Amino acid sequence: MTEELPDFANELELSAHETLIEGVKAGDAEAQYQLASELMPDLSVTTTEFGDIWLANLSDDEDWRLREAVKLYSLSWAQGHKDAELELERLFNHSYSCSFDDERSIALFRIAADAGFSGAQYQLAQALSPSFLDPAPTDEIRKEMVKCYSLAAKQGHTESQLSLGYLYTDTNWQDHDNREAVKWYELAANNGAIEAINQLATLYYQFANKTKSNDDYFKARHWSLIAFEKYFSTDEKERNLIENYELIVSLGRNLTKMLANGLGGDAEPTQAEEIRKKYLSLASDVQVLMENPNWNEKPF
Repeated sequence: MTEELPDFANELELSAHETLIEGVKAGDAEAQYQLASELMPDLSVTTTEFGDIWLANLSDDEDWRLREAVKLYSLSWAQGHKDAELELERLFNHSYSCSFDDERSIALFRIAADAGFSGAQYQLAQALSPSFLDPAPTDEIRKEMVKCYSLAAKQGHTESQLSLGYLYTDTNWQDHDNREAVKWYELAANNGAIEAINQLATLYYQFANKTKSNDDYFKARHWSLIAFEKYFSTDEKERNLIENYELIVSLGRNLTKMLANGLGGDAEPTQAEEIRKKYLSLASDVQVLMENPNWNEKPF
C-alpha cells in the first residue's frame, strides 16, 4: 500500500487516521483519496510565479508525503474516483523544474505513470528529455521517452501525440521516420493542435513532391488549407499572422500550386487566386509593420 513511515514522519498524526488507514488497506477508493489529501504537503511555497514547482525545495518529510499522496490518489483514480482524478490533473498539469538527474522528479512521475495516468506519463517523458543545454538523448533514453509518450498518446493526450511526432521527425535519431510521425501528428491535429496541423501540411507536401502520389497531394492540400485558414480566423489575428507569416506564405504558395494545377483534387483556379492574394497581401502588410520600430507595441 504505502511505504513504512520514515523516522521523520509524524506518526502520531497518522495514528489519528487509523480508520482511513484500515480503509486504504482494504482497497477503499474514498479512504485512499481522503488519506492522500491528509498527506499532501503545501506546494504553494515551492511554486514560482510562472507555475513551476521546484521539488528540490521540499523537505524530506514533504517529499515523502507528496510521493505517498500521489500513490494513494493513483490507486483511488484507478477505481474511478473523480476527485482523485482532479487532484492528479492539478498536480501533473504543472510545469516541474527538473532535469534527468533529478531523482525526486523522476521518482514522483513514475508513481502515477506506472498507474497509467497520462499526465504523469507525459511529465516523465519530458523529465527524461535533456534540456537544450545538455547533450542529445541516447537511443536508450529516447526509447523510454517513446514508451511514455505512446502510453499517454493512446489515451488521447494531445501534448504526447505532438511530442511523438517531433521525436520521429528528428533526423538525429536512428528510428527517424516521417511516416510514423504523421500518424501521431494526425491524432494531435484532430484534437486541434495547430502545430500538428502545420507539420502535416509540410510533411505531406514533401511526401507528394517525392512520390507524386495523388493521396499525398490530397492530404497536403487538406491540411494546408486547414492551417492557412486557421491563422486568418484566430482571435489574436494580427499578432498571430506577424509571428507566423513566413510559414503562412509558404502554405499559401503550396496551396496555390495544388489548387491551380488540380493536385490532390479538382483544379480550383478561383480559390487559388484568392489564397495567392491573401498571402501576398499579408507579406506586404508584415513588411510595413516590421519596418516600424514600435510595431510590437501596437495593441491587437
